[in-house]
Amino acid sequence: MSLSGSFLPYLYVGSMFANFDDFEAQALGSQSGFSSHSAHISFQLFLDRAVQEEEVWLLQDQDGFVQLALDEGACFPVWSNYEAACQWLSGEWESCRPVAVDVVDWMQHWLPNMIKQMTVVSVDPKPELESFVVDAEDLLQSLHSSMAEFFQPEIEIKL
Repeated sequence: MSLSGSFLPYLYVGSMFANFDDFEAQALGSQSGFSSHSAHISFQLFLDRAVQEEEVWLLQDQDGFVQLALDEGACFPVWSNYEAACQWLSGEWESCRPVAVDVVDWMQHWLPNMIKQMTVVSVDPKPELESFVVDAEDLLQSLHSSMAEFFQPEIEIKL
């Protein structure tokens, strides 16, 4: 499924927030209406929830998983919890259902395929608001770091 429209506008983040210098962060915040601080917090909350709950949420309908068409290519929306994904179940998306994906499976299979296809990911998009869009590779690295911090040596994630 390829949708656009209500999902846009979006805020594209090609490099993770931690890599932004102060000038880039200020420019990003002023262009988007978001502060760099709130963007970083929102992204960190997504990482924390996904790691702690050990799952991410996608939307699926009879045609497959929702992907969004952007000028730059495909974008895959992902949510850190069921309730957030359900906020999108109206209008053109009312036939979809939220589906949980194990976060390790997401990291080992889904994100590497998105990296190969140069697909970006919209992290915890909210209806009627700008969405944070990040490269799949940056998201994979951030999730890997968050998993390592959360589980310490208990789990090994193979990339």
